[in-house]
Amino acid sequence: MHLSWYSKPVGFATSASTPPPALADERLMRPWESTGSFWIPSKPEQQCWGTMSFKPGSGIEVTLEGNLFGGRNPPRPLEIPVIHGRLFNGALCSIFSCWCAVEIFNGQFFRTRVSARLSVGGGHWDNPENCELEWVQVKFSHLNDWFSAPYKLEYEPGNYKVCKISFSPDDLMTELVFKDVVVELKTHCAHSIPNLASPDGKNWPYSYQLVLIPKEPQDLSWYIELIASIRELFVFLIGSGVYTLDLSASQPSESAAKMAYLHYPVTVPRAIRVDADYFSTRFADYGGKIPEIIKTWFERELELRVPAATYRELLCSDGASPATILLRTVQTLEHLYGLLWPTDSKYAKKATFKRFIQWMREGFPSSLEHVPSEEMTKLEQHKETILSRIGGINDLSLRSKLEHLFNRIPQHSLMPILGNPPSSEEFLRKFIPRLEATRHYLTHYNPEQHELAFKPAEIEDAALLCWAVLTFWMGHSLGLNQIDSGKMALQAKMAMFLINSDVKL
Repeated sequence: MHLSWYSKPVGFATSASTPPPALADERLMRPWESTGSFWIPSKPEQQCWGTMSFKPGSGIEVTLEGNLFGGRNPPRPLEIPVIHGRLFNGALCSIFSCWCAVEIFNGQFFRTRVSARLSVGGGHWDNPENCELEWVQVKFSHLNDWFSAPYKLEYEPGNYKVCKISFSPDDLMTELVFKDVVVELKTHCAHSIPNLASPDGKNWPYSYQLVLIPKEPQDLSWYIELIASIRELFVFLIGSGVYTLDLSASQPSESAAKMAYLHYPVTVPRAIRVDADYFSTRFADYGGKIPEIIKTWFERELELRVPAATYRELLCSDGASPATILLRTVQTLEHLYGLLWPTDSKYAKKATFKRFIQWMREGFPSSLEHVPSEEMTKLEQHKETILSRIGGINDLSLRSKLEHLFNRIPQHSLMPILGNPPSSEEFLRKFIPRLEATRHYLTHYNPEQHELAFKPAEIEDAALLCWAVLTFWMGHSLGLNQIDSGKMALQAKMAMFLINSDVKL
């Protein structure tokens, strides 16, 4: 007989994805399994042997033979802060925020199942906040193509059989401030020693990675938030989905194990964009400006959180429709307008319009010609609601905001974004009303808006145009000049979104 407590999962579920072949061998993209003994810190004498496994995009699963909590009765499922372990090779590990359940077979055999999202190999800690690390090294996808190839070949004059090979990687180094802590960000390029050319030519592996070194050791939770923000930054800079492939860290010198290795569920894509021709920027073209962009990103992190999240979610999603991308981009442009011109969002000054509403309140009519008394009673009952709605009219309309966002881009940048029409004014005079109508129709049904809205075959071009405008103003917000922002926006207009195929089944 098999008895166990079980809590049915509710809420949101994480989709299980198999990474594409290009990422399948990366440490956080491939399954991992090990055996060892595990225990609760408060009961080190109650150890259970079992198997610990990591599933990409999901987290940690531990299956233990025995009741981890002791006793003869299985407890209800519960959460415990941490479980300590020692793997078969002697390596220490800590598993945080564990959800545990105990099963019993035939009244005498127990099995403990543990689920978690984070484990760290290399030591024992009570919680992630106590896991202090000196520095962290993170490997992102697409960095190898964003930076330049580090191997340089110099052939002897007139002799193409002999060449000199040198290793000269791109070097990115800057300082940023994250949560009042000064952090040094630099690159590290791991590489092989080239000793033989393959039939494909110079095909020697290398790997650009980012190293984050705060002025003093920080806890693991702090690092995870920092890396998440840096990932969003590189999604914007590269203009493509960027994925976390590996995380390793250095412990303080007094620790027994110098290195710590993290197992953490990261985004696992089903497909990726690998063509560097579609990147919004390349380090070789913007290298001198990248350090300042990184500093500004963290100075304005809270302000840029919504547009940054839009960039990450749309470029890293798989299966969105062009209409969804257009709707999300237009909504983000409306949000960005308030960020760019916070004092230029009203038709009249707030105090002026407030006086106007007060005048309407005091002069609200009690009777109108040709209006029945019962209708006037209804108006009186909804007086405050009506005045409140009128008060909202002072806010600039979506169309006005979109017109500002487009027209305030200099002509030398705007015209290429629009596709170089004969007249940008004439183009926008027709485009903006249809864009506004499309947004309204996608938000709520209205036959009139449907007639004016973009047809399905037109939505993709409209979405890419709006995406370019979003890119221009984000680049401008991060300190790029108008010319560089325009170049980045034009390149971003070529972005390839992983949209769903136009099939019904």
